[in-house]
Amino acid sequence: MTTIGSELRPTPATVTPDLVGTGVDAAGGTGPAVEVEGAAGAAPAAAADAYEEARAGATGALAAAPAEGATAAAAASPLAGNAEFTQAGRTVDLDDIRAGRATMGVGARGEAVERLQRALRDNGADIAPDGQFGSRQTKPALQAYQRSHGLPPTGSLDRATLAALDGTPAPDEPPHGLQNARFATDPTLQQVLEGTKKLRSGASGPAVTAVQQALSDLGFELPAYGPDGGFGGETVTALRRFQRTNGLPQTGQVDSETLRKLDELAPPPAQRVDRSPEYDRLFEDGTLDVGIAIGYDESGWGPHARRDVLSGLRRLEYSEVRRADHTDEQLRDMGIDPGSFQDGVQIFHRKLEHNGQEVNSVVRLMDEDTPNAVDRFSGSLQNADVVMYGGHARYGTGPDFDEKDSTAGNFVLGVNSSLHRSGKLKPGYDAHMNQILRGQPNRLEGLDLPEDRYQLWYFNGCTTLNYLDEVRGLAQGKDDTNLDVVGSRRPLLWNHVGTNLVTFLEGLQNRNTIGQITSSLQTNEEGTAGAFYTDGFGDNRYGARN
Repeated sequence: MTTIGSELRPTPATVTPDLVGTGVDAAGGTGPAVEVEGAAGAAPAAAADAYEEARAGATGALAAAPAEGATAAAAASPLAGNAEFTQAGRTVDLDDIRAGRATMGVGARGEAVERLQRALRDNGADIAPDGQFGSRQTKPALQAYQRSHGLPPTGSLDRATLAALDGTPAPDEPPHGLQNARFATDPTLQQVLEGTKKLRSGASGPAVTAVQQALSDLGFELPAYGPDGGFGGETVTALRRFQRTNGLPQTGQVDSETLRKLDELAPPPAQRVDRSPEYDRLFEDGTLDVGIAIGYDESGWGPHARRDVLSGLRRLEYSEVRRADHTDEQLRDMGIDPGSFQDGVQIFHRKLEHNGQEVNSVVRLMDEDTPNAVDRFSGSLQNADVVMYGGHARYGTGPDFDEKDSTAGNFVLGVNSSLHRSGKLKPGYDAHMNQILRGQPNRLEGLDLPEDRYQLWYFNGCTTLNYLDEVRGLAQGKDDTNLDVVGSRRPLLWNHVGTNLVTFLEGLQNRNTIGQITSSLQTNEEGTAGAFYTDGFGDNRYGARN
């Protein structure tokens, strides 16, 4: 039995080609990124705004006010003008729908929803306007309206449906041919555009590669296999996410409507949209709660990583907070619950600013010496906005806070769930590690996670891509709309763990794009392209082309 396997390595010299092979294709790293709204400096925000305006222009955005010559009935429409609503934790508005940047669907709430309901009622629907977009009344009423007006019955309010309800001019018909150079010359995609063919699971070839690359360049990543020309389950998932985000039927197939939207939104070839974490959602309650956990290493690298984190926190101007040094009121002013202090968990604090508002940044640090480290880590997943783990991946079975052959410190997520037993998830890839953990409960399955809060998780271990299926399959109440994930595609080095954790925190503190953050992480890992993957960022609102 290999004692190191594909675990974290203490020195670069021990990473050999036979240890790197994981059966996962590595995708290329991101290029130079542009900061987004909220980051320091005016130019990055302007770049992000310019991209959003370009998207609006490309879709023929309609003005908020009725166009000149609009009828009096149109001007009196409940949907005339602008109004906000919240969807999956984001605040958007009718102008976003008019510009093709958003849709409104089940789960939305707010004034704009009430206006939609009144408009549907004015068109004969038996519906009581309450400002809540539900699946029993509002969605069926909207589908009935769409069918009666020759619109796709998606049950979501898109720009074409809004224009019809509002009585404003309909959006311009899309041009007949494909406009984006990445698609325009492919004969198979021309057939898809004309409606004589669909791309679906099992397809292969250049047309599939072009679609996969477009999805990836829009932030709907294919972390395991990348644009490999094979239409498999990962491509289906990415397509469904793209379709949901853009108000299309979530078929997981490329039909004419989906291809037109890809053609419209994808940047030119060799360019990509660098998305950002959803900072507005991370900071919306005035506190950024961060949990940092450092695992156990048999060679003693855990304490080394902890020292690097402590040094980095000092450099980033965090101060340790001790319970005895502050009154309850002072702690609450810092965004810290006086009752949240736990044995072996250090707490650090500093002030940030976001969109002109003061934000408390609170970091809780735990490691192998923290009593009940697994429970503490579980608590971070339940309560923190951002959770980071640095340490052994234990061959795809999960974070670990004690020796490999012990089961006391394992946060088990890669084996022993109901989905593993049914064969729907593949267990960790090392038979000996699986045997060690035999009978241990899966810690992620059934964990009470916050459905109403956006979170960001970062796994810095060896090939933590092996965790992604479990994160997406077992984290109840979480999906790509309220959980974004960053992890590794290959073995990493223990002497970079602490530095990487601090780099990730610094990127968030500076409101960097996810491309900037992963590029910095790759620099720490001696620049190896494709060392890190991202997942779930495609639906995030802000991004810039690079």
